[in-house]
Amino acid sequence: MRFKPSDFRTLAPILAALLWHPSPVHSAKLFVGTTVGVIVSIDFNDSYVNQIADDFNAAPLPTWQTITRSSLLISTNEGPQGGRGSVVSYRITSNGPLTWISKQDALPGAIHAAVSPNGRFVAAASYYSNGVNIYPLSGAGVLGPASQNLTYTLPTPGIVAARQETTHPHQIVFDPSDRFMLVNDLGADLIRIYTVQSSEAGVIPAAEVAVPAGFGPRHGKFLRMDNGGIFYYLVGELANAIATFAVSYTADGNRMNLTLTKRVSTYGPLTPPARNPRVAASGIEISPDKKFLYVSNRGDSSFPGRGGSTPSDSISAWGINPDGSLRFLRLLPAGGSTPRHFSLDQTGQYAAVALQDSNLVAFFQRDVGTGLWPDKPLVAWNSPPGPACVTWL
Repeated sequence: MRFKPSDFRTLAPILAALLWHPSPVHSAKLFVGTTVGVIVSIDFNDSYVNQIADDFNAAPLPTWQTITRSSLLISTNEGPQGGRGSVVSYRITSNGPLTWISKQDALPGAIHAAVSPNGRFVAAASYYSNGVNIYPLSGAGVLGPASQNLTYTLPTPGIVAARQETTHPHQIVFDPSDRFMLVNDLGADLIRIYTVQSSEAGVIPAAEVAVPAGFGPRHGKFLRMDNGGIFYYLVGELANAIATFAVSYTADGNRMNLTLTKRVSTYGPLTPPARNPRVAASGIEISPDKKFLYVSNRGDSSFPGRGGSTPSDSISAWGINPDGSLRFLRLLPAGGSTPRHFSLDQTGQYAAVALQDSNLVAFFQRDVGTGLWPDKPLVAWNSPPGPACVTWL
């Protein structure tokens, strides 16, 4: 059988349709903690967000969530004004909703929690109570009563009087060696270092590292470079700055040293906007390929609203050099007001931004080559009021 040229023209669209395969739709589940008492389970798939379920067991202020063991979620609850907070554990079901496991009282203002690398305990930092609680964690995800209560005092207030009148533990971080726990103390301008006990659910004080006065340590991230170098990047909420520390260990591994190598503005060479109230740096993320770092800026309105839309705060994008130093790329839009927290998915292709004062979670498609994303989000999901934390499953 012979085909004429006209036959190929007729068959071409059919053959193309048979050979073409559409790109798979990205689908992922996330959890959004809010300031109105609810943790929302959502499904994101490139073009829309579907709300799966909500949970109020960590009410009234479940403003931080972290996932461990792939299906265990730990949430803090700041508690009512002046009242006790709590730490809650959940099992993540296969289709996304949360199943409550256990709950323990915490100090007022429980604002952040992290699970120890050995999985034996959860450490929770309480911003308003000058301390950290340690909770044993069972293999089934059950939290035990606090086994350690670490409390701090500040003999002399810091130079930012309104925010450094006392100690304010803001975040718990574990180092890449899994042997040390860090507490970023915004009020005391300190990084408090503890040794993680290998046989018990607890820690031992090891050292304190002072940061520049008025820096206000908030959140930090460790990065182990492919060339062997280890760095700790720390956000200064009060100074709107990023501090880079070189990390080293003694030969026996029993002591960790942090050496400040560089401090830069979260705006790079740009002038931080003059605002009242002042702008305040917040979250930090590092891309999965270790090439880019991001820090969110709250209250700067760096991107003016267009066509009736409201202004957007910014997220500063940085390239990470082989020696650990940072090079400023540009400011990226956050998608709205007050990006208290943001996170990247495991592929690094998507960023989700919790916009506390816009009541939105904005999803951006990220260029993994340049590290940047466009001005307009793929989706801006209308969240329950006060989204404060957004965590990818």
